[in-house]
Amino acid sequence: MELGPGLRKWGTRHLPRTVATWACALSILHAAPSQAALWGDHRLPPLDLPSLQQAPPKDSGRLAGQVVLVVLWAPWCTVCHEGWPELVRLHAKYAPSGLRIVGLTVDAPSSPDARETLARELALPFPLLVAGSDIRRAFRGVRGYPTLFLADREGRIRRQWSGPPAPGPLETALVDLLAHSSQAEPS
Repeated sequence: MELGPGLRKWGTRHLPRTVATWACALSILHAAPSQAALWGDHRLPPLDLPSLQQAPPKDSGRLAGQVVLVVLWAPWCTVCHEGWPELVRLHAKYAPSGLRIVGLTVDAPSSPDARETLARELALPFPLLVAGSDIRRAFRGVRGYPTLFLADREGRIRRQWSGPPAPGPLETALVDLLAHSSQAEPS
């Protein structure tokens, strides 16, 4: 069967994009169920780490009973910096409901003054901690930055994303986890 010139033109222009869109959608649908299987009962490691802001190490006990979003990032990563506004928005909206966001930098400047300057320039409302290689190994599946890990109130990692925070899926998972885990809290 011969395709007409109009359909042939449409096919060469739109078919590759359509195929790519469907391939991307199918890969996302295929990957979604594996999140729980990937993490099982894996828990957040202790986050008693030095702060980027030259403050004493944060007490990870303050995260107990909270939904925690950990962001592994690097100062040189432009995509990481592009995601900060969305994380600040989520922090402002959901911190009163029990969300805690913690940034773990994997490549902090070595100079304390440079660290302080970076923290001051970012001016984020949540802690930025310096991750050592042991912490980076504790988080599985990191293939690039940023990588986000969402843990429930019991500290179990429930979801992982690679790349900048996508507002829809991330917020949906946060809302679901905050609502689900708040029902299990004792009064």
